[in-house]
Amino acid sequence: MQKKIDENIVPEIDYLVFRRCTPEWRIKRDMIDFYDITYVTAGKARYTIDGKDYVVGEGDLLCIPPGHTRVAISMPDNLMHCFALNFSVYDITGTPARLPFPLISQIGIRRDLIRHCHELITAWVEKEPGYLIKTRGVLLLILHILFEHIVYNIDSSNRDYRVKKVCRHIATHYAEKFGDSRKKT
Repeated sequence: MQKKIDENIVPEIDYLVFRRCTPEWRIKRDMIDFYDITYVTAGKARYTIDGKDYVVGEGDLLCIPPGHTRVAISMPDNLMHCFALNFSVYDITGTPARLPFPLISQIGIRRDLIRHCHELITAWVEKEPGYLIKTRGVLLLILHILFEHIVYNIDSSNRDYRVKKVCRHIATHYAEKFGDSRKKT
């Protein structure tokens, strides 16, 4: 029996960045009190989490939960490019919530995820009126994609665009009266 996962979560964003590491890039040893999700789009980096070493590379998703110690350094011969998201997650009552993601997942390069990460960072940096609602919404969309892929083993990125288009049309027009579309002369 699969354990039910509570999806009634509210994120509170602390920090967002698209990072192109330099040879000198590093994260100093620190115990974090937030989620650190890093999605690697190119290159590699070495992370030490709670004293254990990991090398993350292209297509890896690193999800470090609160309460863990992390250190990271770049690999000068193959510099990492990544999206880094630091945030807290609460349930709808305001109680801290846990995400069910493993420490490292190989999710591949997903254009939909990259597009949403760019949208999230742009909204965060521009800080237009209502940006907090938008950034929380886009982060929830990103988390939804990660839930689908990692937790539920659904890969929506490879669905045929024509099927998506038909489904979108049906959802948009389902309440309309179905009738004969032929012209009467």
